[in-house]
Order: sequence, then structure tokens, then C-alpha cells
Amino acid sequence: GSLGANPMLGFKIRDFVTPQEVLPVCQTVFEIHMKHGMREKGKSRLKFLIEKWGREKFIAEFEKVFAEKNNLPENMAFPIPESKPDPVSDGDPAFMCVELDITLGEIPAWQIREVAALVKRHGRGEACFTKEQEIEIPWVKTSAINSLKADLEKAGLRMKDRARSLRVTSCVGTEFCILAATNSQGAARDILKTYAPENTAKRNLLNGLTVSVSGCPNSCAKQQVADIGLVGSMGAVGEEKRFTYTLSIGGTIGADATGKPRVSIGQTVRKRVTEEMVVPTLDALLDVALELRNAGETFPQTMMRLGAANVEKMLDARLSDRAPIARRRVGLIAEKADAA
Repeated sequence: GSLGANPMLGFKIRDFVTPQEVLPVCQTVFEIHMKHGMREKGKSRLKFLIEKWGREKFIAEFEKVFAEKNNLPENMAFPIPESKPDPVSDGDPAFMCVELDITLGEIPAWQIREVAALVKRHGRGEACFTKEQEIEIPWVKTSAINSLKADLEKAGLRMKDRARSLRVTSCVGTEFCILAATNSQGAARDILKTYAPENTAKRNLLNGLTVSVSGCPNSCAKQQVADIGLVGSMGAVGEEKRFTYTLSIGGTIGADATGKPRVSIGQTVRKRVTEEMVVPTLDALLDVALELRNAGETFPQTMMRLGAANVEKMLDARLSDRAPIARRRVGLIAEKADAA
């Protein structure tokens, strides 16, 4: 699987491999790609070989090569370190993994030092940075949660509530990346800082939603697997080229209500969303969900039921009178008005 400009979902070859088989599995995939992988510019990825061959042929070749690699003397003799049991026993207290809410992954040095001290005080001296741009502290005693909350508050931090908050992630965009077309961090900040629906029902639709903003099609923010995704590029607005976003909905990496894994790539519902239209477009999207959702439905469930094609038409209808005018044309109109 891979995202990028041509997103494709991965697929399962085996349910399980032993630790001893991990090295030959990797060797197998590497060899298949080196021998048969495509070499054209932009196509030298394993996913394009699988697209060309089909899954059945790839799996057959995998099994053939794996049998050879798995029986190599050096692989059969490869030492696998024994896993050590965790020191937690039945008599020990319960533990939790605590996630901190770090807006867009940006945190000043003084707060990082505070987190380091809290990790030592309430955890086991270790922390993780997550793909959602948060900080995760494992091995926190449940009995210490209230104490941790109080210490976090003193440091100007808080615990993440996944069910009750909007989750916005962004790549660094044009602030730091030469590949980016748009200021994705700016768009993400606009959503976080300026978007607060007065309607309580609409505001509640945001709870637990993921919004990902990438400044270019390389998908560093993984917008294709977010509930709402935005990807930047140059787009035509009238006769002018401007920085714009493509809006998608329905992406997910997770599980359904029954616990069954659910992975899907988001579908495009609007193109050429200019930077000043990001928040109004998001608001219009929530209006569609609020007006047409069935009782008890979440935003993703409503979008899935309606389908991308219908949502696209509804957004066009709601935003037709707010279509951006090319700035060059606005300038000409102003010049003519001044001359008159």
C-alpha cells in the first residue's frame, strides 16, 4: 500500500509470520522488486508492479521466492532474541497510555522539558511521538491520572480526548518544504482557530473527526485516509493560477462498530478550493451533513450514505454564489471604477 499522488490500499498475503520468518519475508519482497519492479520515473514503486501483475501473480511469486529465502542456512541460523516478560504482574496496579494534545505537532522547548519531567514522575521515563502529531506517555498508573492532569495544566498542556475533539493534522507546507504548493499549516490553523460553529448540533459533528491537510500530492499528512482531507496544488481560478486545495471525504484507517478493520481512500468532492474558502467550504460540508443525516448518524456515516457524487453536487449548490473571482479580474474592475 502507498498514498502519494496515486494512492493504493495494501492487501494481506499471510495472517501471521513468526519472528524467524521476518528477515526472509523482507528479503523476498526486496528481491521481487529489484528483479521485476518498474524503473520508469514515477513508477518505481512496488505498488505499480502489483498493479501490473495483479495480486494472484504477486502472491505466487512471493511464495516461490520465500521458500528459497526461508531455507538459506544463514537465515535458519539467524539468532532471534528472546522476548522478556513485562514486569507487570497480577498484583501490580493498572496502567494507561496517555495522549497529550499538541496542536499541529508544535511545542516550545520549555514545554518539552516539562513533558520530560512528567514522564519520569508519572511513567517509566519514555514517550512516543505519534503519526497524529501528538505525544503519547505509556505506563501511567491509573491512580496517578488526576495528578498527571494537574501537572499538565500547570505546564499549559492537556490530555487528548479523541471522542470529544476535532483532530487536525498538517504537513509543514510552504513554511519549511520546497515541494509544497500551499501553506497547509496556515489552512490548518484557520480551521482550528477561526472555525467554531454557533449551532450546537453542527459543532457536535466535529467531535472525533480527522481533518488532514497536505501542501502537495506527496501526502505527508495522509489526507486520503482522513474523514476530511485537503491537498494543495496550483489551480485555475478564472484566467489566473492560484494556490488551491482539493477536498476529499470518507477516508479512514480503523475499525467499524464491530471491531472489524476498515480502510478506505477518500473521494474527491470539490476542487480548486482557494485558501480563503477553506473554512467556508468546511462549514458548507457540515451543513450538508446536518441537514441530511439520519437520527444517530455520525458525520462519516452520513457522508458514506450520501456518496461523494451527491455531496459534490450539494456543495456546488451551496457555494455557487461564493465562487472566488480571479484577483486579476478584481483588479481590473477596481481600475475601471476608479477611472469612472
